[in-house]
Amino acid sequence: MNKKKIYVFLLVLIAIVALAWATLVFYFSSPLGGSLSHNFGVVPIERPFTVLEHTFRLKNKMNHELRLKSATPTCGCTTTEWPEEIVLPGEEFVIPVHLKLRRSQLRKSQIRLEFDSGELAVLRVEGVGRFIQPMSISPPSLPLKRGPLGGAKGVIRL
Repeated sequence: MNKKKIYVFLLVLIAIVALAWATLVFYFSSPLGGSLSHNFGVVPIERPFTVLEHTFRLKNKMNHELRLKSATPTCGCTTTEWPEEIVLPGEEFVIPVHLKLRRSQLRKSQIRLEFDSGELAVLRVEGVGRFIQPMSISPPSLPLKRGPLGGAKGVIRL
């Protein structure tokens, strides 16, 4: 191959990659402004469970109005209420999200927002639950046994 064909091939390849990248950015960019994720961090859990709440404050970045058709969480640990009214371009709206923690573990959830005009956005929440466990002794009193040399011996099991 001569150098001219190689340069043409490289230019065509670069053009195809640039077009694919622009298409991905256009189709997968969010129609919303503002933070789309929230991390609660490590959270103490009161038994039997703790419900955490975060309110997402979002802005319509599109040049047309948006109406939220559905907000679907990925698991039963997450609930939300979404606004029924139309959101005008540049206008802000809020979506409260509740995350229920039942165990000492990392919990991640997503809420898929679908708009009447076909746009999609995904909200993400996560938190690490830790049970509040005050130190306790079982049985309530510590049994002591006399040793052969006049001392006492006790066993604590954790």
